[in-house]
Amino acid sequence: MNGKFLVIDGSSLLYRAFYALPPLLSSKGVNTGAVYGFTSMLLRLLGEKSPSWVAVAFDKSRKTFRSALYEDYKAQRKPAPDELKEQFPLMIELLEAMGINTIELDDYEADDIIGTLCVKAGAEGVKSVIVTGDKDVLQLIDEHTHVLLTKKGISEMQLMDTAELAKEYKLAPPQIVDLKGLMGDASDNIPGVPGVGEKTALKLLYEYGSVENLLENLSAIKGKLGEKLLQNRDMAVLSKKLATICTTVPVDFKEEDFTVKPDMPKLEALIAGLGFRNMQSKLDILRALGGTADALVEEEPPVAIERTELTTADEARSWLFAPGEAFTTAVVKDKLPQVRLGALEVTKNGKTALFHPEPAAWPVVKEWLADGKAIKIGCDIKPFIEAARVEGVQALGLDDDCAIAAYLIDPSTSKYTPKDLAERFDLSVRGLPDSAILSKLFAVLQAKLREMQLEELYRTIEMPLAGVLADMEMAGIAVDEKQLVSMSKELKVKINGLTAKIVEMAGEEFNINSPKQLGVILFERLGLPFMKKTKTGYSTDAEVLENLSGLHPVVDAILEYRMLAKLQSTYLEGMRPLIDREAGRIYSHFQQLVTTTGRLSSTEPNLQNIPVRTELGKRIREFFVPGEGYDCLLAFDYSQVELRVLAHMSGDPLFTEAFIEGQDIHTRTASEVFGVPLDEVTPMLRTRAKAVNFGKVYGISDYGLARDQCISRTEAATYISSYFARYTGVKAFMDNAIAEARQTGYATTMWGRRRYLPDINNSNFNRRSFAERTAINTPIQGTAADLIKKAMVDVAALLQKGAFKSRLLLQVHDELVFEAVDEEVETLIKLVQDSMQNAAKLNVPLVVDVSKGANWAQTKN
Repeated sequence: MNGKFLVIDGSSLLYRAFYALPPLLSSKGVNTGAVYGFTSMLLRLLGEKSPSWVAVAFDKSRKTFRSALYEDYKAQRKPAPDELKEQFPLMIELLEAMGINTIELDDYEADDIIGTLCVKAGAEGVKSVIVTGDKDVLQLIDEHTHVLLTKKGISEMQLMDTAELAKEYKLAPPQIVDLKGLMGDASDNIPGVPGVGEKTALKLLYEYGSVENLLENLSAIKGKLGEKLLQNRDMAVLSKKLATICTTVPVDFKEEDFTVKPDMPKLEALIAGLGFRNMQSKLDILRALGGTADALVEEEPPVAIERTELTTADEARSWLFAPGEAFTTAVVKDKLPQVRLGALEVTKNGKTALFHPEPAAWPVVKEWLADGKAIKIGCDIKPFIEAARVEGVQALGLDDDCAIAAYLIDPSTSKYTPKDLAERFDLSVRGLPDSAILSKLFAVLQAKLREMQLEELYRTIEMPLAGVLADMEMAGIAVDEKQLVSMSKELKVKINGLTAKIVEMAGEEFNINSPKQLGVILFERLGLPFMKKTKTGYSTDAEVLENLSGLHPVVDAILEYRMLAKLQSTYLEGMRPLIDREAGRIYSHFQQLVTTTGRLSSTEPNLQNIPVRTELGKRIREFFVPGEGYDCLLAFDYSQVELRVLAHMSGDPLFTEAFIEGQDIHTRTASEVFGVPLDEVTPMLRTRAKAVNFGKVYGISDYGLARDQCISRTEAATYISSYFARYTGVKAFMDNAIAEARQTGYATTMWGRRRYLPDINNSNFNRRSFAERTAINTPIQGTAADLIKKAMVDVAALLQKGAFKSRLLLQVHDELVFEAVDEEVETLIKLVQDSMQNAAKLNVPLVVDVSKGANWAQTKN
């Protein structure tokens, strides 16, 4: 029988869609995010695979025949969240309208149904493709059956056949159950052999081939491993049986049962009712599979647009300067500061051309780049701007950036290539070059920005910011390498000394960097109380060690060792190779499209994470100095900006009054909360009040405050209760922030930036609580992030207008660092302070602290 059978693990993929995508509500308030993700994936697969038959299998209940074999099988699994449960019937209804057969059976799992169908289809010569996120089904792979395994969410998939399985695991498909028999499976509560992990299990299978053969040769395995296997041989056999997919389920593969027969009017009505507007154009895929259309019809038929390579000046001019918007992408080569434009692709009026840096055409390309009237629309324009700068060109007319627009629409993604964005926004772009994809994508993104009321944020902050960041990256910052090398040597001596000290206190040699070995030393040899375990042993993360601090001197020594080792690897050994030998400067990358909060981050090196309050952190900042031709560094730092934003957004009268009158907010809070006059507030009371102030910005609980301040939970709860009794506006703001997020599924900043909160209505307490804290924090922290970005854009425009030599080098949290010349310092201070203080009109004054120094550390005094 010719044809392809597509078999989908509905339970697995609906779960993955639920956790991979932001929440989505229909106009009636019904959760639809998982259904949307599943349906998008299904339509894409139907279009790509063109199967003759389709089936979707679901788990019917938690109890199956495996539960009778082993009572604890999957017993540890928590029930699906209510937000997901309500989507299963909706998904089945949608699949029925699509004419796709869904199957669920008592006593069996979806895997068993899938396995049986594939075996029976294979017996008739039918090729099957299983789509799942569950690696258990890899055991079903054979000449007739392949597996599409989801790798990340539901968007990335890996095709697994016998060759790919052998390449990845060096196993044949039937050995997958032997692997589970030995190592177990925590997700299904399959016990396996205690103490045998994947590495050991694979080693045993490479030698013995199967669990049965291994057990027949136990006499050849010596030591503790042999003892474990001997003691748990029955458990290994049981575990293998639990992991084995049953292929004798009472279902049959009949051609007529799995042919797609859509009820198009019903399906279109369902899709419309759910608000899945982008899917209407893709339903012709189902018409074609169901025989109700002569051929597959997409939103637009895929047209392979060829790129014309233009090499002469006349060709370049007639193409580039023709009327109309130009959608452009570039190949950018090498690292800062010597980035290069390797090639330029431009789509105009439905046609695409490619330009290389050849003598004839390239001068015209550069002329076009510098022409502000020639409108250009790109995708991640920052490196484009930098590469043009190296060509001696100030790139103008870059009016739009599809990557920045997509980031504002949903900041949770991490891929911004044209093809990735097209897939994300359900566009058919097969056969299109990248710049041609942008021409289709642009209108969709602009409409979405308008719909979400993000145009002001996009136009006034994020778009101009890309150019500011390009200037900062190209400028870099000078580094005193001699001082860096000297400190690196000094730190190595300290680290070596600490290593010897730790080994001596432990009583034996071990690898301090191995969490597994460290766990054995701390919790078995030294007998310290352990807090939690991981799959590989005891947890020795920072939280665990900090809680053990003071119980044994080795703990504090390990904490110090870790801190020094991180500083050494990241900022001493890590920074030196990044110094440009010719300029003596480091060129950090400022990432605009990474964080969900809207804050910038930096890489190579990460300048955001240099410790601020430690002596070592100060010494690292001493490496950063003014470069040749400059006299000093100036730092401008917003004072308590998040608390000022909180005062503005909450409208709390006491909070607002304190800032307007210029009072110390923590002293004022201590006075209000603890009921003492301002002049009687002690340093300890101020510290406690400060912890509550900043803690409320981040939604801290009484438990968190108690832990941070080393006080009882009762005392912490009393502080928070007293705080809210006085600052009623802050309490109302927090309650409203959570309520609005529950209704919309996201939180917003003052400029409308969104952060999606998929767990805000989750039935799991911990996940919901984290989302609630984020709902409180996002308007405050996100607004502060937008504020400093707006200040950067305003300052950059004034520096350019005034033809200043002094320039902006760094942005770190609420601080801007400038490289300045002495004759401009006085003017620069006034200009930057005014810009930062007036970047937004708040109900309380914005205050900016200024400091000057011969290095970055001195500006922190």
